[in-house]
Amino acid sequence: MKKKISTFAIVGLLIVGVTVFSGCTGDTEYTLTIEIDGEGTVEVDGEEIEDGWTGTYDDGTEIDLDAIPDDGWELEEWNGTDETGDSITITMDDDKDITADFEAPAASIDDVDIHPVEIDGELEDELYCDDIREDGHAYYKGSERPHPDDPDDTLPPEHNYSEELFVTVYDEDGNEMDGVDVELSGAGVESVGTTNDTGQAALSLDGLHLTPGEDNAKLEVEATADGLIGSETAEASIWVLRGES
Repeated sequence: MKKKISTFAIVGLLIVGVTVFSGCTGDTEYTLTIEIDGEGTVEVDGEEIEDGWTGTYDDGTEIDLDAIPDDGWELEEWNGTDETGDSITITMDDDKDITADFEAPAASIDDVDIHPVEIDGELEDELYCDDIREDGHAYYKGSERPHPDDPDDTLPPEHNYSEELFVTVYDEDGNEMDGVDVELSGAGVESVGTTNDTGQAALSLDGLHLTPGEDNAKLEVEATADGLIGSETAEASIWVLRGES
């Protein structure tokens, strides 16, 4: 005996099938998130947005992004995309997190200021090697030096002599520069340091002396920083003299 399939059953199957099929269709959408690092703004399709902005787009949508640095800043890069330049176009083919990374270019190094030093309790603009020996060597009392009577021993620095030379590094606008490498050399001294957030560096005077027949010498200070045109330097010097101040 043949079984009949109800017309209502067929219609019902068609409705269910259509419902299930239609539930699997529709345009794919992706989310774009824009973050801003540093000082500047970003426009999405000509509209300025805030840091942390998000938007939803259909698959394949092309979006224009413009980075606008604040004065004194520049766009270093876009993170989250391989596109480069202040103005780029991206295609939404996935969720994207993109960051506009702004940075302030390093200022040009301009000047190194050497602070006065304490010599026997007085502030001086020159250094004096006043521990003079019979062999003609003249040593600075602010540093450890050979003992005159025992070659295997040393004399400690005297407390009323500066043990370090302090310098301050400035940019072309007269602002103190942080993180600048500074080197001090000459008259037996080899010392390095880095400026702090006030632009100062302390350089050891250890080993400072004059050799026999040498009445004076210069201590050279060289500061090096990455500036607007690459690695830049500024120099200064201070005299070292034989005898008392």
